[in-house]
Amino acid sequence: MASARYTFINLAKLQEVPFLYLQELIGHKNNTTTDIYLDVFPQHKIDEYHRKVIDAVLNTKKPLE
Repeated sequence: MASARYTFINLAKLQEVPFLYLQELIGHKNNTTTDIYLDVFPQHKIDEYHRKVIDAVLNTKKPLE
């Protein structure tokens, strides 16, 4: 269930849902709790950097032995 919550919160964040509305939507009474969920990297940036690393590995020639 936590994964679905993180996904929902981060999709709302990407849609620029105001913090107080988001907090109300997910039922948090404490700002600190909501901040925990927002303190993650956006998935599109993770995917971008992941792709860069994979591309670098695939394009690296093996060193001469």
